[in-house]
Amino acid sequence: MSTTGAFCADPGNGYLAIPLDGNIVIFSPGSTATTILLSASIFEAGVTEQIHKLASGLRLYSPHVDPAGFAVSEKLESIAREAKRLSINEEDRVSYLKVADNALGSIQSVLQRIRELAIKASGGIYTEDIREIIQSEINLLIQEIDRISRDTEFNTLVVIPDVSAASIGIDHVDVVNDLWNSIYYVDQALGKINRKRALKGAEENRAYVRIDGLNHYFFNILTSQSLIRDVDIAWESAVMDKNFIMLKMNMNILDKILAE
Repeated sequence: MSTTGAFCADPGNGYLAIPLDGNIVIFSPGSTATTILLSASIFEAGVTEQIHKLASGLRLYSPHVDPAGFAVSEKLESIAREAKRLSINEEDRVSYLKVADNALGSIQSVLQRIRELAIKASGGIYTEDIREIIQSEINLLIQEIDRISRDTEFNTLVVIPDVSAASIGIDHVDVVNDLWNSIYYVDQALGKINRKRALKGAEENRAYVRIDGLNHYFFNILTSQSLIRDVDIAWESAVMDKNFIMLKMNMNILDKILAE
């Protein structure tokens, strides 16, 4: 005989009713069967609780389990998400800085070519006509600097908006009429680009430091949250086994009582 069917109680007078073989058996308060049923209901609730925890993997699967702990866990969840997002932002910034550095590197290469041409023009063996041809290539290279500065973007953002031929003074280069100052202008421009690349490199290093710090912070927050929120599988399994055994024992005893 099994008594696993639903039972009901009148909380006003403590009577319990159990459906049995198509009939309703009433137990009075204080009877052995009533005590057994109340005990069984407690162990059944415990088994259900452990099943919820083990199935979800969470000790705090619902706020009612531990309201204060649940509130702390949710706060830690918000902090962890913020730290992760900030870390991703810094990673995106590193990508942005790399694009900017590549653009500056391209401009640096162009400047080196302009310098070579200026030095070539200063050889003393070229006529003014030849120097004008050299200047024509320099003019195209100066235009290339402006193109690189204007067209290099990251997510539609211009990465080096403060760099142009005029801003670095390269637009003054004229190997036909002002040869020696032209080499000086190129050297000054190279110095400006070198400083900008160095600053970009420093910013990138700082971003890596921040990423490392934020990732450590993120994992520490997750660990703290896990200690509060996540289920101890071994412990909850042991508790569920105990409650299940106690429930089964109570139901076996009740079966014997109803059989008498």
